[in-house]
Amino acid sequence: VLNDRDDSVELVLVDNGSTDATLDVMQAATAGEDRVRIVLEPRRGVNRARNAGIAATDAPLVLLCDADDEIEPGWIDELVKHLAFADLVGGALRPVNHHGELTGEAALPDTRTCFDWGLPNPWGANCGVRRAAWARIGGFEADISGGGDEEEFFVRAQIDGATFTWAESAIVRYTQRDDPQAHGRLRWRESWRNLNRVYWIGRLRGWPRDGQVIEDVVKCSLLLPLAPFSSHWRWVLRWRATRRWQRLRGLRCVPRELGRRVASRPDPPSRFPATLRFRRDWRRIRDVGGALTRAEALVLHTLAAQMPPGRAIVEIGSWEGRSTTALALGCRRDRPVHAVDPHTGGMSLVEKNLPVDSLTHFRRNMARWRLDNVVEVVERSVDAAAHYDGPPVGLLFIDGWHSTEAVLEDFGSWAPHLAPGATVVFHDRRLPEVRAAISRLRPALPRRLLEISDLAVFVDP
Repeated sequence: VLNDRDDSVELVLVDNGSTDATLDVMQAATAGEDRVRIVLEPRRGVNRARNAGIAATDAPLVLLCDADDEIEPGWIDELVKHLAFADLVGGALRPVNHHGELTGEAALPDTRTCFDWGLPNPWGANCGVRRAAWARIGGFEADISGGGDEEEFFVRAQIDGATFTWAESAIVRYTQRDDPQAHGRLRWRESWRNLNRVYWIGRLRGWPRDGQVIEDVVKCSLLLPLAPFSSHWRWVLRWRATRRWQRLRGLRCVPRELGRRVASRPDPPSRFPATLRFRRDWRRIRDVGGALTRAEALVLHTLAAQMPPGRAIVEIGSWEGRSTTALALGCRRDRPVHAVDPHTGGMSLVEKNLPVDSLTHFRRNMARWRLDNVVEVVERSVDAAAHYDGPPVGLLFIDGWHSTEAVLEDFGSWAPHLAPGATVVFHDRRLPEVRAAISRLRPALPRRLLEISDLAVFVDP
Protein backbone atom coordinates (compact mmCIF):
# COMPACT_ATOMS: atom_id res chain seq x y z
CA VAL A 1 0.00 0.00 0.00
CA LEU A 2 2.84 2.41 0.83
CA ASN A 3 4.31 1.88 -2.65
CA ASP A 4 0.96 2.47 -4.39
CA ARG A 5 -0.30 5.55 -2.54
CA ASP A 6 0.36 9.26 -2.90
CA ASP A 7 0.54 11.97 -0.24
CA SER A 8 -3.25 12.39 -0.14
CA VAL A 9 -3.90 8.76 0.87
CA GLU A 10 -4.00 7.83 4.55
CA LEU A 11 -3.14 4.29 5.69
CA VAL A 12 -4.94 2.92 8.76
CA LEU A 13 -3.76 -0.36 10.29
CA VAL A 14 -5.92 -2.11 12.87
CA ASP A 15 -4.40 -4.43 15.48
CA ASN A 16 -7.34 -6.63 16.37
CA GLY A 17 -6.30 -7.94 19.78
CA SER A 18 -3.14 -9.71 18.65
CA THR A 19 -1.06 -11.58 21.28
CA ASP A 20 2.16 -11.92 19.30
CA ALA A 21 4.52 -9.34 17.74
CA THR A 22 2.02 -8.02 15.17
CA LEU A 23 1.97 -4.53 16.67
CA ASP A 24 5.80 -4.33 16.64
CA VAL A 25 5.87 -5.48 13.00
CA MET A 26 3.36 -2.78 11.98
CA GLN A 27 5.27 -0.05 13.81
CA ALA A 28 8.60 -1.10 12.27
CA ALA A 29 7.14 -1.33 8.74
CA THR A 30 5.64 2.17 8.90
CA ALA A 31 8.38 3.98 10.81
CA GLY A 32 9.02 7.40 9.34
CA GLU A 33 5.98 7.25 7.05
CA ASP A 34 3.57 10.19 7.05
CA ARG A 35 -0.21 9.77 7.16
CA VAL A 36 -0.04 6.32 8.74
CA ARG A 37 -2.21 5.53 11.75
CA ILE A 38 -2.26 2.40 13.91
CA VAL A 39 -5.53 1.67 15.71
CA LEU A 40 -5.93 -0.78 18.61
CA GLU A 41 -9.20 -2.74 18.72
CA PRO A 42 -8.94 -5.36 21.50
CA ARG A 43 -12.35 -6.92 20.82
CA ARG A 44 -11.88 -9.74 18.34
CA GLY A 45 -13.76 -9.83 15.04
CA VAL A 46 -13.01 -8.65 11.53
CA ASN A 47 -16.10 -6.43 11.39
CA ARG A 48 -15.15 -4.75 14.68
CA ALA A 49 -11.71 -4.12 13.19
CA ARG A 50 -13.24 -2.64 10.04
CA ASN A 51 -15.53 -0.33 12.01
CA ALA A 52 -12.68 0.80 14.26
CA GLY A 53 -10.43 1.59 11.30
CA ILE A 54 -13.11 3.53 9.42
CA ALA A 55 -14.12 5.45 12.55
CA ALA A 56 -10.48 6.50 13.09
CA THR A 57 -10.37 8.50 9.86
CA ASP A 58 -12.53 11.22 8.36
CA ALA A 59 -11.63 10.36 4.76
CA PRO A 60 -14.73 10.38 2.47
CA LEU A 61 -13.61 7.23 0.62
CA VAL A 62 -12.45 4.07 2.41
CA LEU A 63 -10.76 1.06 0.75
CA LEU A 64 -10.55 -2.28 2.56
CA CYS A 65 -7.94 -5.02 2.29
CA ASP A 66 -6.94 -7.94 4.52
CA ALA A 67 -3.60 -8.42 6.27
CA ASP A 68 -2.59 -11.63 4.52
CA ASP A 69 -3.07 -10.29 0.99
CA GLU A 70 -1.14 -8.00 -1.36
CA ILE A 71 -2.49 -5.27 -3.62
CA GLU A 72 -1.28 -4.90 -7.20
CA PRO A 73 -0.11 -1.53 -8.61
CA GLY A 74 -2.93 0.89 -9.43
CA TRP A 75 -5.34 -0.69 -6.93
CA ILE A 76 -6.01 2.54 -5.06
CA ASP A 77 -6.57 4.71 -8.13
CA GLU A 78 -8.87 2.13 -9.75
CA LEU A 79 -11.18 1.82 -6.74
CA VAL A 80 -11.23 5.58 -6.15
CA LYS A 81 -12.15 6.16 -9.80
CA HIS A 82 -15.20 3.89 -9.49
CA LEU A 83 -16.27 5.37 -6.15
CA ALA A 84 -16.70 8.69 -7.96
CA PHE A 85 -20.08 7.47 -9.25
CA ALA A 86 -21.07 4.72 -6.77
CA ASP A 87 -21.37 4.22 -3.02
CA LEU A 88 -19.85 0.73 -3.00
CA VAL A 89 -17.23 -0.98 -5.18
CA GLY A 90 -15.73 -4.46 -5.43
CA GLY A 91 -12.53 -5.62 -7.10
CA ALA A 92 -10.99 -8.84 -8.38
CA LEU A 93 -8.83 -11.44 -6.60
CA ARG A 94 -5.81 -13.23 -8.03
CA PRO A 95 -5.25 -16.45 -6.02
CA VAL A 96 -1.74 -17.29 -4.79
CA ASN A 97 -0.46 -20.05 -2.48
CA HIS A 98 1.63 -19.61 0.67
CA HIS A 99 4.81 -19.50 -1.42
CA GLY A 100 3.56 -16.55 -3.47
CA GLU A 101 3.00 -18.64 -6.62
CA LEU A 102 -0.01 -17.78 -8.79
CA THR A 103 -2.65 -20.51 -8.87
CA GLY A 104 -5.24 -18.87 -11.13
CA GLU A 105 -6.30 -15.79 -13.07
CA ALA A 106 -7.72 -12.66 -11.50
CA ALA A 107 -11.52 -12.73 -11.44
CA LEU A 108 -14.52 -11.07 -9.89
CA PRO A 109 -16.72 -13.20 -7.63
CA ASP A 110 -19.37 -15.26 -9.38
CA THR A 111 -22.00 -13.84 -7.06
CA ARG A 112 -25.28 -15.60 -6.61
CA THR A 113 -28.38 -13.43 -6.43
CA CYS A 114 -29.23 -13.43 -2.75
CA PHE A 115 -32.85 -14.61 -2.37
CA ASP A 116 -33.26 -13.74 -6.10
CA TRP A 117 -33.00 -10.04 -5.27
CA GLY A 118 -30.19 -9.37 -7.73
CA LEU A 119 -27.80 -7.65 -5.28
CA PRO A 120 -24.09 -8.25 -6.00
CA ASN A 121 -21.60 -8.98 -3.19
CA PRO A 122 -17.87 -8.16 -3.34
CA TRP A 123 -15.04 -9.80 -1.42
CA GLY A 124 -14.11 -8.17 1.88
CA ALA A 125 -10.43 -8.48 0.92
CA ASN A 126 -10.92 -6.10 -2.01
CA CYS A 127 -13.68 -3.53 -1.73
CA GLY A 128 -14.39 0.14 -1.09
CA VAL A 129 -17.17 2.20 0.44
CA ARG A 130 -18.12 5.83 0.78
CA ARG A 131 -17.84 6.83 4.42
CA ALA A 132 -21.28 8.50 4.23
CA ALA A 133 -22.88 5.22 3.12
CA TRP A 134 -21.07 3.31 5.90
CA ALA A 135 -22.33 5.78 8.53
CA ARG A 136 -25.86 5.92 7.11
CA ILE A 137 -26.53 2.21 7.56
CA GLY A 138 -24.68 1.85 10.88
CA GLY A 139 -21.46 0.19 9.74
CA PHE A 140 -20.56 -3.49 9.65
CA GLU A 141 -22.46 -5.84 11.96
CA ALA A 142 -20.03 -6.37 14.85
CA ASP A 143 -21.23 -9.80 15.99
CA ILE A 144 -20.86 -11.43 12.54
CA SER A 145 -17.69 -13.42 11.95
CA GLY A 146 -16.48 -16.32 9.85
CA GLY A 147 -17.07 -16.72 6.15
CA GLY A 148 -18.97 -14.01 4.32
CA ASP A 149 -18.70 -11.56 7.22
CA GLU A 150 -18.82 -8.63 4.80
CA GLU A 151 -21.76 -9.81 2.67
CA GLU A 152 -24.41 -8.78 5.20
CA PHE A 153 -23.14 -5.19 5.10
CA PHE A 154 -23.14 -4.88 1.31
CA VAL A 155 -26.57 -6.47 0.84
CA ARG A 156 -28.05 -4.35 3.66
CA ALA A 157 -26.53 -1.19 2.17
CA GLN A 158 -28.06 -1.90 -1.25
CA ILE A 159 -31.44 -2.66 0.32
CA ASP A 160 -31.24 0.84 1.77
CA GLY A 161 -30.58 2.28 -1.70
CA ALA A 162 -26.74 2.39 -1.90
CA THR A 163 -25.33 2.04 -5.42
CA PHE A 164 -22.74 -0.60 -6.35
CA THR A 165 -20.22 -1.14 -9.15
CA TRP A 166 -17.38 -3.50 -10.07
CA ALA A 167 -13.75 -2.46 -10.63
CA GLU A 168 -12.28 -5.40 -12.53
CA SER A 169 -8.83 -3.80 -12.86
CA ALA A 170 -8.43 -3.34 -9.09
CA ILE A 171 -6.66 -6.60 -8.20
CA VAL A 172 -5.57 -8.08 -4.88
CA ARG A 173 -3.34 -11.16 -4.60
CA TYR A 174 -5.33 -13.39 -2.29
CA THR A 175 -3.45 -15.93 -0.18
CA GLN A 176 -5.35 -19.21 -0.26
CA ARG A 177 -5.70 -21.68 2.60
CA ASP A 178 -4.00 -25.07 2.51
CA ASP A 179 -7.28 -26.62 1.33
CA PRO A 180 -9.05 -23.95 -0.81
CA GLN A 181 -12.04 -26.18 -1.60
CA ALA A 182 -12.77 -26.96 2.05
CA HIS A 183 -12.34 -23.29 2.93
CA GLY A 184 -14.73 -22.33 0.11
CA ARG A 185 -17.38 -24.74 1.39
CA LEU A 186 -16.99 -23.40 4.94
CA ARG A 187 -17.22 -19.81 3.74
CA TRP A 188 -20.35 -20.59 1.72
CA ARG A 189 -22.11 -22.20 4.70
CA GLU A 190 -21.20 -19.38 7.08
CA SER A 191 -22.05 -16.61 4.63
CA TRP A 192 -25.45 -18.22 3.98
CA ARG A 193 -26.05 -18.33 7.75
CA ASN A 194 -24.99 -14.70 8.19
CA LEU A 195 -27.22 -13.49 5.38
CA ASN A 196 -30.40 -14.87 6.92
CA ARG A 197 -30.86 -11.74 9.02
CA VAL A 198 -30.65 -9.70 5.81
CA TYR A 199 -33.68 -11.57 4.53
CA TRP A 200 -35.93 -10.04 7.20
CA ILE A 201 -34.37 -6.60 6.74
CA GLY A 202 -35.27 -6.81 3.04
CA ARG A 203 -38.76 -8.13 3.75
CA LEU A 204 -39.42 -5.07 5.94
CA ARG A 205 -38.71 -2.96 2.86
CA GLY A 206 -41.14 -4.93 0.68
CA TRP A 207 -38.59 -7.07 -1.19
CA PRO A 208 -39.87 -10.41 -2.58
CA ARG A 209 -40.31 -13.24 -0.11
CA ASP A 210 -38.41 -16.51 -0.21
CA GLY A 211 -40.36 -18.92 -2.39
CA GLN A 212 -38.64 -22.10 -1.11
CA VAL A 213 -40.56 -22.54 2.16
CA ILE A 214 -43.11 -25.01 0.78
CA GLU A 215 -40.38 -26.79 -1.19
CA ASP A 216 -38.27 -27.29 1.95
CA VAL A 217 -41.22 -28.52 4.03
CA VAL A 218 -42.41 -30.97 1.38
CA LYS A 219 -38.94 -32.37 0.64
CA CYS A 220 -38.11 -32.73 4.33
CA SER A 221 -41.30 -34.74 4.79
CA LEU A 222 -40.49 -36.98 1.83
CA LEU A 223 -36.87 -37.49 2.81
CA LEU A 224 -37.50 -38.29 6.47
CA PRO A 225 -38.20 -42.03 5.85
CA LEU A 226 -34.96 -42.31 3.82
CA ALA A 227 -32.72 -40.68 6.44
CA PRO A 228 -31.87 -43.89 8.40
CA PHE A 229 -30.64 -45.63 5.24
CA SER A 230 -28.54 -42.98 3.44
CA SER A 231 -25.93 -40.49 4.64
CA HIS A 232 -26.53 -38.39 1.53
CA TRP A 233 -30.24 -37.94 2.25
CA ARG A 234 -29.48 -37.25 5.91
CA TRP A 235 -27.20 -34.43 4.76
CA VAL A 236 -29.87 -33.04 2.41
CA LEU A 237 -32.51 -33.23 5.15
CA ARG A 238 -30.24 -31.50 7.67
CA TRP A 239 -29.34 -28.77 5.16
CA ARG A 240 -32.96 -27.95 4.32
CA ALA A 241 -34.10 -28.05 7.94
CA THR A 242 -31.17 -25.89 9.02
CA ARG A 243 -31.98 -23.34 6.35
CA ARG A 244 -35.49 -22.94 7.75
CA TRP A 245 -34.22 -22.79 11.33
CA GLN A 246 -31.58 -20.16 10.54
CA ARG A 247 -34.19 -18.08 8.74
CA LEU A 248 -36.36 -18.11 11.88
CA ARG A 249 -33.37 -17.19 14.04
CA GLY A 250 -32.84 -14.15 11.85
CA LEU A 251 -36.12 -12.75 13.17
CA ARG A 252 -34.21 -11.51 16.20
CA CYS A 253 -32.99 -8.51 14.22
CA VAL A 254 -36.52 -7.33 13.33
CA PRO A 255 -37.34 -5.19 16.45
CA ARG A 256 -34.08 -3.24 16.22
CA GLU A 257 -34.42 -2.83 12.47
CA LEU A 258 -38.00 -1.58 12.82
CA GLY A 259 -36.88 1.09 15.26
CA ARG A 260 -34.09 2.21 12.95
CA ARG A 261 -36.44 2.43 9.96
CA VAL A 262 -39.01 4.43 11.90
CA ALA A 263 -36.26 6.89 12.82
CA SER A 264 -34.67 7.20 9.35
CA ARG A 265 -37.70 6.58 7.07
CA PRO A 266 -35.65 5.44 4.04
CA ASP A 267 -37.13 5.55 0.57
CA PRO A 268 -37.87 2.13 -0.96
CA PRO A 269 -35.34 1.06 -3.63
CA SER A 270 -36.12 -0.29 -7.09
CA ARG A 271 -37.38 -3.87 -7.22
CA PHE A 272 -39.14 -6.21 -9.61
CA PRO A 273 -42.28 -7.70 -8.01
CA ALA A 274 -44.10 -10.51 -9.78
CA THR A 275 -47.63 -9.67 -10.87
CA LEU A 276 -50.65 -11.66 -11.89
CA ARG A 277 -50.38 -10.09 -15.33
CA PHE A 278 -46.82 -11.41 -15.77
CA ARG A 279 -47.91 -14.92 -14.77
CA ARG A 280 -50.50 -14.77 -17.52
CA ASP A 281 -48.06 -13.29 -20.06
CA TRP A 282 -45.33 -15.81 -19.21
CA ARG A 283 -47.39 -18.56 -20.83
CA ARG A 284 -47.04 -16.68 -24.11
CA ILE A 285 -43.40 -15.66 -23.63
CA ARG A 286 -42.15 -19.20 -22.95
CA ASP A 287 -43.68 -20.46 -26.21
CA VAL A 288 -41.31 -18.22 -28.19
CA GLY A 289 -37.88 -19.59 -29.04
CA GLY A 290 -34.92 -18.16 -27.14
CA ALA A 291 -32.73 -18.49 -24.04
CA LEU A 292 -34.43 -15.87 -21.84
CA THR A 293 -35.24 -17.34 -18.41
CA ARG A 294 -38.37 -16.66 -16.38
CA ALA A 295 -36.51 -14.36 -13.96
CA GLU A 296 -35.03 -12.37 -16.85
CA ALA A 297 -38.40 -12.14 -18.57
CA LEU A 298 -39.91 -10.84 -15.32
CA VAL A 299 -37.31 -8.05 -15.14
CA LEU A 300 -37.88 -6.94 -18.74
CA HIS A 301 -41.66 -7.21 -18.36
CA THR A 302 -41.65 -5.04 -15.19
CA LEU A 303 -39.23 -2.45 -16.60
CA ALA A 304 -41.43 -2.09 -19.68
CA ALA A 305 -44.53 -1.73 -17.48
CA GLN A 306 -42.86 1.07 -15.49
CA MET A 307 -41.85 3.02 -18.60
CA PRO A 308 -43.23 6.61 -18.53
CA PRO A 309 -45.43 7.80 -21.42
CA GLY A 310 -43.67 9.29 -24.40
CA ARG A 311 -40.65 6.94 -24.17
CA ALA A 312 -39.61 4.18 -26.52
CA ILE A 313 -38.01 0.79 -25.88
CA VAL A 314 -35.05 -0.37 -27.97
CA GLU A 315 -33.89 -3.97 -28.05
CA ILE A 316 -30.61 -4.88 -29.75
CA GLY A 317 -30.70 -8.56 -30.65
CA SER A 318 -34.14 -10.11 -31.00
CA TRP A 319 -33.49 -13.60 -32.44
CA GLU A 320 -36.92 -15.27 -32.58
CA GLY A 321 -38.55 -12.66 -30.33
CA ARG A 322 -38.80 -14.06 -26.78
CA SER A 323 -37.38 -10.93 -25.13
CA THR A 324 -39.33 -8.77 -27.59
CA THR A 325 -42.54 -10.47 -26.49
CA ALA A 326 -41.73 -9.83 -22.82
CA LEU A 327 -41.12 -6.14 -23.49
CA ALA A 328 -44.16 -5.67 -25.73
CA LEU A 329 -46.54 -7.42 -23.34
CA GLY A 330 -45.03 -5.63 -20.36
CA CYS A 331 -45.85 -2.18 -21.74
CA ARG A 332 -49.37 -3.41 -22.66
CA ARG A 333 -48.75 -2.77 -26.36
CA ASP A 334 -49.06 1.02 -25.90
CA ARG A 335 -45.38 2.00 -26.34
CA PRO A 336 -43.18 1.30 -29.36
CA VAL A 337 -40.65 -1.51 -29.02
CA HIS A 338 -37.90 -1.19 -31.64
CA ALA A 339 -36.53 -4.69 -32.23
CA VAL A 340 -33.13 -4.23 -33.90
CA ASP A 341 -31.54 -7.34 -35.40
CA PRO A 342 -29.89 -7.93 -38.81
CA HIS A 343 -31.22 -11.53 -38.79
CA THR A 344 -28.19 -12.79 -40.67
CA GLY A 345 -28.91 -16.42 -39.85
CA GLY A 346 -26.56 -17.53 -37.11
CA MET A 347 -26.48 -20.95 -35.49
CA SER A 348 -28.82 -22.60 -33.02
CA LEU A 349 -27.75 -25.07 -30.35
CA VAL A 350 -31.31 -26.30 -30.21
CA GLU A 351 -31.37 -27.16 -33.90
CA LYS A 352 -27.98 -28.93 -33.95
CA ASN A 353 -25.94 -25.92 -35.08
CA LEU A 354 -27.88 -25.48 -38.31
CA PRO A 355 -28.50 -22.01 -39.75
CA VAL A 356 -31.84 -20.63 -38.60
CA ASP A 357 -34.16 -18.27 -40.46
CA SER A 358 -34.74 -16.19 -37.35
CA LEU A 359 -36.60 -13.42 -39.21
CA THR A 360 -39.36 -15.81 -40.31
CA HIS A 361 -39.74 -17.12 -36.75
CA PHE A 362 -39.72 -13.55 -35.40
CA ARG A 363 -42.48 -12.34 -37.70
CA ARG A 364 -44.57 -15.42 -37.03
CA ASN A 365 -44.33 -14.90 -33.23
CA MET A 366 -45.17 -11.20 -33.43
CA ALA A 367 -48.23 -11.95 -35.56
CA ARG A 368 -49.26 -14.83 -33.33
CA TRP A 369 -49.61 -12.59 -30.26
CA ARG A 370 -50.71 -9.51 -32.25
CA LEU A 371 -47.86 -7.34 -31.02
CA ASP A 372 -48.61 -4.36 -33.23
CA ASN A 373 -46.41 -2.02 -31.16
CA VAL A 374 -43.24 -3.86 -32.23
CA VAL A 375 -41.23 -1.97 -34.86
CA GLU A 376 -39.18 -4.44 -36.86
CA VAL A 377 -35.71 -3.05 -37.71
CA VAL A 378 -33.72 -5.47 -39.88
CA GLU A 379 -30.26 -3.90 -39.90
CA ARG A 380 -27.16 -3.47 -37.75
CA SER A 381 -27.53 -1.55 -34.51
CA VAL A 382 -25.16 1.24 -35.57
CA ASP A 383 -27.03 1.83 -38.83
CA ALA A 384 -30.41 1.78 -37.09
CA ALA A 385 -29.24 4.35 -34.53
CA ALA A 386 -27.87 6.64 -37.24
CA HIS A 387 -31.33 7.37 -38.72
CA TYR A 388 -33.52 6.79 -35.63
CA ASP A 389 -36.13 9.56 -35.37
CA GLY A 390 -38.56 8.12 -32.79
CA PRO A 391 -39.29 9.31 -29.23
CA PRO A 392 -36.53 9.34 -26.56
CA VAL A 393 -35.43 5.86 -25.50
CA GLY A 394 -36.42 5.05 -21.93
CA LEU A 395 -35.20 1.42 -21.92
CA LEU A 396 -32.21 0.09 -23.87
CA PHE A 397 -31.74 -3.70 -23.83
CA ILE A 398 -28.39 -4.81 -25.33
CA ASP A 399 -28.26 -8.47 -26.31
CA GLY A 400 -26.46 -8.41 -29.66
CA TRP A 401 -23.01 -9.68 -30.53
CA HIS A 402 -21.14 -10.26 -27.24
CA SER A 403 -17.63 -9.05 -28.02
CA THR A 404 -16.36 -6.08 -26.01
CA GLU A 405 -16.12 -3.87 -29.09
CA ALA A 406 -19.66 -4.77 -30.23
CA VAL A 407 -21.19 -3.98 -26.83
CA LEU A 408 -19.34 -0.65 -26.67
CA GLU A 409 -20.45 0.14 -30.21
CA ASP A 410 -24.09 -0.74 -29.47
CA PHE A 411 -24.25 1.50 -26.42
CA GLY A 412 -22.27 4.34 -28.00
CA SER A 413 -24.51 4.49 -31.05
CA TRP A 414 -27.73 4.64 -29.00
CA ALA A 415 -26.51 6.79 -26.10
CA PRO A 416 -27.47 10.09 -27.85
CA HIS A 417 -31.09 8.88 -28.07
CA LEU A 418 -31.42 7.96 -24.37
CA ALA A 419 -33.92 9.96 -22.32
CA PRO A 420 -32.86 11.43 -18.95
CA GLY A 421 -33.03 8.70 -16.32
CA ALA A 422 -33.18 5.92 -18.93
CA THR A 423 -32.64 2.30 -17.89
CA VAL A 424 -29.92 0.23 -19.57
CA VAL A 425 -29.89 -3.58 -19.45
CA PHE A 426 -27.10 -5.91 -20.63
CA HIS A 427 -27.59 -9.64 -21.24
CA ASP A 428 -24.97 -12.37 -20.66
CA ARG A 429 -23.21 -10.27 -18.02
CA ARG A 430 -21.07 -13.25 -16.91
CA LEU A 431 -19.15 -13.38 -20.20
CA PRO A 432 -15.68 -11.81 -19.76
CA GLU A 433 -16.10 -9.69 -22.91
CA VAL A 434 -19.42 -8.26 -21.72
CA ARG A 435 -18.02 -7.65 -18.21
CA ALA A 436 -15.09 -5.75 -19.71
CA ALA A 437 -17.43 -3.57 -21.77
CA ILE A 438 -19.67 -2.83 -18.77
CA SER A 439 -16.63 -1.89 -16.69
CA ARG A 440 -15.49 0.61 -19.34
CA LEU A 441 -19.00 2.04 -19.71
CA ARG A 442 -19.71 2.29 -15.98
CA PRO A 443 -19.19 6.08 -15.63
CA ALA A 444 -21.81 6.71 -18.35
CA LEU A 445 -24.43 4.30 -16.95
CA PRO A 446 -27.12 4.93 -14.29
CA ARG A 447 -25.87 4.58 -10.73
CA ARG A 448 -27.84 1.62 -9.37
CA LEU A 449 -26.71 -1.87 -10.44
CA LEU A 450 -28.83 -5.03 -10.06
CA GLU A 451 -27.51 -8.40 -11.23
CA ILE A 452 -30.39 -10.79 -11.87
CA SER A 453 -29.60 -14.12 -13.50
CA ASP A 454 -27.62 -13.15 -16.64
CA LEU A 455 -28.90 -9.55 -16.68
CA ALA A 456 -26.99 -6.48 -15.50
CA VAL A 457 -29.64 -3.79 -14.89
CA PHE A 458 -28.63 -0.15 -14.48
CA VAL A 459 -31.39 2.10 -13.16
CA ASP A 460 -31.56 5.41 -11.36
CA PRO A 461 -31.93 5.00 -7.57
